Amino acid sequence: MSALAFENGGLSLAHAMAGLRGAEVDVILAADVLHLLPDPREWLHAASKALAVNGEIVGSVSNTSSWLWRLRDWRSGQRSIRPSFGDCGAQPMSQSRLASLCRASGLELVDTVAVTEAAPGLQRIPWPWVRSKLAPQLLFRMRRVR
Repeated sequence: MSALAFENGGLSLAHAMAGLRGAEVDVILAADVLHLLPDPREWLHAASKALAVNGEIVGSVSNTSSWLWRLRDWRSGQRSIRPSFGDCGAQPMSQSRLASLCRASGLELVDTVAVTEAAPGLQRIPWPWVRSKLAPQLLFRMRRVR
């Protein structure tokens, strides 16, 4: 099976799907993509059609719903405290938003991991659930269930 790559402004998902000629893949890598799409639910739905049963989408996304992210961008004048895709070119994204997108796309959210290494101050917070809400990035695994 050949590898296909997507880049911002590069190969479209529809073009890549046509290149698969109906073949199913076991894994799709979506690194820092979903929060930059105008309609991530539509993209996930289309990508899920290329997955084999129990195939996975593995990737990362900026946790753009984190209050630390919002505060940083608001302070620098890049976006409002309640951003929208139209304002800043990034979707609000969080663990609960990923779960919602999965349900709407016929996928199951298997796992999410909050990445806090890029924000060393978060390590001093004693409550893991708070660190995960404030983490700047999330890793995820989604599975096709039907």
